[in-house]
Amino acid sequence: VQWWNQPESPRTQLLNWECVADKQNSVFGVHILNDQTGKIGQTGVYGRYAYRLKMGRKVDQALVIGLQAGAVQYRARLSEIRFPDPNTQPLTDEVSLRPDIGAGIYYHYADRYYAGLSVPQTFAYRTVFQNEVQNFSIRRIPHLYAVAGGYWSAPWLGNETSFIEPSLWIKYVKNSPLNLDVNLRCQISELLWAGTGLNAALGEQINAALHLEAGLF
Repeated sequence: VQWWNQPESPRTQLLNWECVADKQNSVFGVHILNDQTGKIGQTGVYGRYAYRLKMGRKVDQALVIGLQAGAVQYRARLSEIRFPDPNTQPLTDEVSLRPDIGAGIYYHYADRYYAGLSVPQTFAYRTVFQNEVQNFSIRRIPHLYAVAGGYWSAPWLGNETSFIEPSLWIKYVKNSPLNLDVNLRCQISELLWAGTGLNAALGEQINAALHLEAGLF
């Protein structure tokens, strides 16, 4: 909603395919991501593989290790940028291709508790676009994500399938405030859920926002 009717607002499309091989305790997948914000855009194609390592006999618990690898094409329509100084030479449109690798680890216990850690982009490389007298660069910075949560039965919400799911999501990027998401989702019935959450950025100043959500399966 915040970008509605704004010129050159962010636009993202995602296409995902996944195959679960239960006998091999493996998951194979491919996803394509396209993102455009203003004059800068990127398209990434990735292959993914995850292996499920069973850890318990009496209680169902497992550790899942996943890897993804692919390539990202960066596009910059820099010739459309107009500088305040009319004597400034315009930049030229550029396209570059870079490799990318991601990794993650996820643990779940009795289909009730879970925790995970992931780094979806690990290469901290810089892409430089330039003309004869100046340059413009984009640096891709690794992001670190951590998540933890659990499920508790709550038949008092509606029926025997009802549950509540508290969760915590932590996002870290170098030189940026630590970002926390504290959420609570309530599964009211097999079709209806509702939730609330608090997002906070922990920098020199603490910024927080409360959100409410609801949906149908």
